Amino acid sequence: MAFKTPWHDKWSETMVVDEKKVALQTQKTDFFSNFKNQTL
Repeated sequence: MAFKTPWHDKWSETMVVDEKKVALQTQKTDFFSNFKNQTL
C-alpha cells in the first residue's frame, strides 16, 4: 500500500503522524530486534 501525501501537506511541507501507530511500530521493531539478538 503506497502512502500518498495530501495536497495540503505538500503545500505546507508538513505531515500528520498518528502517535499511537508510531509507538506500536517502535515496540514491534524493539521486540524483533531483541528476539533476533537472542537467537544468534
